[in-house]
Amino acid sequence: MIKKKIVFEKSLITLVLAILLISFASAFGVSSPFWRGNPISVSPGETGSVNLTLQNMIGTEDITVRAVLTKGSEIASVEEKDYLIKAGTKDTKVQVDIRIPPSVPVDTSYVVAVSFETVNSGAGGGVAIGTGIDTNFDVLVVPLTPVIEKTELSPEEGKSTLVYWVIGAIILIAIAIAIVLKKGKKKSFKK
Repeated sequence: MIKKKIVFEKSLITLVLAILLISFASAFGVSSPFWRGNPISVSPGETGSVNLTLQNMIGTEDITVRAVLTKGSEIASVEEKDYLIKAGTKDTKVQVDIRIPPSVPVDTSYVVAVSFETVNSGAGGGVAIGTGIDTNFDVLVVPLTPVIEKTELSPEEGKSTLVYWVIGAIILIAIAIAIVLKKGKKKSFKK
């Protein structure tokens, strides 16, 4: 009986501590329009960018995170600094720039990884690193697609094109009427 009471008390203390620790946890997230298996496509000699979005929707305290590029530095760069994520927000942007050298073969694939770690003020003015989240995405090198320039008609050219369409429609209607009338005359002669 005493043994059950001790086990119950330890379980209760563990549960209370878990609940208290959960309330102190800071919750932030990272979203990306690209991920492993859904790559951003960039051609050799071209540049691209990916906007990662930081969010802090749980809790009432602002969070500061430090961004660090951990993989893909041969083609990617990110401003490695501290980002303040206000409580209740989901729109703090972190831009990752992609630059593919001209000599990279088509169909080459890269993995880019950015790590975000919470930064807390430590005792004595120091900085302590807390929890972290890593986000990864693929970069695929694709052939350069030629740009097809769209030509626009000037207002005068547009009017003349419209005139040609109207004249063509009138001619087609006139031909259709002539055919109908000709068939009608042939029927009247046969009677």
